[in-house]
Amino acid sequence: FAEWRKLVARVLVFYWALLVLRVRSDGSLKRGVGVAVVIATAVLCSYSLLDFWERGGSWKDRLVLARAPLSDNNWLSTYLVIAIPLVASMVVILRAWWQRFTSGVVLVMALVAQVFAYNRAGWLALVTQGVAFGLCTGRRRFALWVLGVCMAIGLGRVLASQFGYHRSTTKTVNIVVRLAV
Repeated sequence: FAEWRKLVARVLVFYWALLVLRVRSDGSLKRGVGVAVVIATAVLCSYSLLDFWERGGSWKDRLVLARAPLSDNNWLSTYLVIAIPLVASMVVILRAWWQRFTSGVVLVMALVAQVFAYNRAGWLALVTQGVAFGLCTGRRRFALWVLGVCMAIGLGRVLASQFGYHRSTTKTVNIVVRLAV
C-alpha cells in the first residue's frame, strides 16, 4: 500500500498517452509512436544479444543471461513483454513492404532476446497475451495455435533436458520451492 502514489502516477501517464494518441484522427501520431517503439526495441535487442554473445552466452545453457543495458534479465523480459505486441501490431499496420519486413526482423530479434533472457515469467506473459488476444478478438484458432506452439516448445525443452541441455529449467525442485513459498 505504500506504493500507491507510483501506481496512480503510472495510471495517469497511461491515460494521458491514450489521450495524446487519440487527438490526431489521421493516424500519423500513432504510426510515429509505433515506429519509435520498433526502433527502440531494435536498439534494446541489439545491445542485449550482442552483450549476451560477448559474455559467452549460448542456447545450450543458462550460465549467461541476456540483459537490459545497466540492468538485468528481469527488466529485459519486462520491456519485451510490453514491446513485442506493439512491434507485432506494426507488422500489420505499416503498409510499405520494407517497413513491414523491418518490423518483422525486429519482432524476431525481440523474441530471440526474450528466449535468451531465460525468464519463464516473461515467456508465460507472452503466451498469456497471445491467448488473450486470440480470445478477445474472436480469433480462437490463433489462441489454439499459441497454445499448440507453447506445448511443442515445452515438449522440446523436456526432450532437450534428457540430452543434457537446460536440465535446471525442467527440474521439479523449482516448482516445489515456489509452492512452498
